[in-house]
Amino acid sequence: MILFGIKRPMSSIHPGRYRHYKGKEYTVIGVALHSETQEELVVYRQEYGDHGLWVRPKQMFLEMVNVDRQMLPRFQYLGTSVLGAQQEDKVLSYLNQRVFFPQPTTVLATLNVRSGSNLLGCHVLCTHPDAGWVVYFHGNGELAAECVDYCGDLFASAGVNVCFVEYRGYGQSDGEPALVAMLGDGEQVVKAMGVPAERVVAFGRSLGSIYAIELAHRLPGLGGLVLESGIASITDIWPIPDDSDNEEAGRGEEAAALATHFDHQAKLSKYTGPLLVLHAAGDHLVPKSHAERLYEWGGGTHKRLAIMPNGNHNTILKANVPAYVAELERFVQGIGIGMPERCRTATE
Repeated sequence: MILFGIKRPMSSIHPGRYRHYKGKEYTVIGVALHSETQEELVVYRQEYGDHGLWVRPKQMFLEMVNVDRQMLPRFQYLGTSVLGAQQEDKVLSYLNQRVFFPQPTTVLATLNVRSGSNLLGCHVLCTHPDAGWVVYFHGNGELAAECVDYCGDLFASAGVNVCFVEYRGYGQSDGEPALVAMLGDGEQVVKAMGVPAERVVAFGRSLGSIYAIELAHRLPGLGGLVLESGIASITDIWPIPDDSDNEEAGRGEEAAALATHFDHQAKLSKYTGPLLVLHAAGDHLVPKSHAERLYEWGGGTHKRLAIMPNGNHNTILKANVPAYVAELERFVQGIGIGMPERCRTATE
C-alpha cells in the first residue's frame, strides 16, 4: 500500500541528484515560480530515456510516502555533482565529438524502433524462431548493416537470433549520437522486439560495451551479457583535457561527473547474471586490463574471462575464429537460449 501527503521536515531544495522512491534517478536544476500563482515548482531532469525535463510542486516533491508501512522521501537527495551542469555538458559535448563517427547507409533497416523522438534503424537476423536473441551494440566506427555481413553467421551458427542495434545518427537512424541520451535506447529495442529479458543476451563490442552494460543494469533479469573488447573507463580511452589550475582536482571532478552515468563497476556489481568477457591480448586501443576489470566487477558467479591469443582490437574475431566461436556457443548454450546443434543442422 502507498499513501501520500505527509510533508518531510525539509524546506529547501538543493540542486543535484535525487532518487525517486520507485528507483529511477533525476537531477534537480532549481526551483521556479509559477508566473500566475507564484507557486514554487521544482524543475528536474530525468537521468534515463530521453532525459526530459519535468516540473513538480515543491510541496509534493518534499513529501514523505508510506511504502509498505515504511515512511520514505518521495525523492531522496543523493548529493551534488562535483561539476556544475554547464561543466558536465561541456565534458559530454567534448566526448561526443571525439567518440562518434556517424555515417549513413542505403541498406534498409529491418526493424525501426522509436526511442524518444528518434527512430533507430536496426537490423535483425531471425534464423532460429524458437531460440533466444542477442542484442548487439557495435563499435563507434561500424554500422549495424555492416555487422550483418561481418558476424551475422557467427550468431546463426551459435544457434541464436540477433538484432544489431543502430545508434542515433548512424545508418538510417535519425538524430545525433550522444553518449548519455542513448543510454535508454537498448531498453526500447528490447521492448520493440517483444522478447522476454531472460531470453536476451546483451552483446557490446568496444564502445557498444557501454550500452550492453547499461541494458544489463536496466534489465537485471537479462539472460546474459557479453563484452568484447569492452571499455572499463571512458576517460582511460578518451582523456579529457584539463582546463583547471589544479590538474589533479580537475580530473577528479570530471571523473565524478561521468561516474553518475558511466560507473561500470557499480552497474556490473549489481548484475548477477551470466557474463562472458572476450578480449585480444594484443589490443592496444583498449588494453586487456579493461577486460580484467570488467570481469572482476561482475556480480555473479557464472562469469568467464577469455583472452584471445591472436589479433588486436579490430581483428579479434578474424584472428581467433575457432576459439571465439567456441566461447560464444558455449555461453549461449550454457544459459539455455541457443538452439541445440542437432536442431540447427536440421533447419539450416
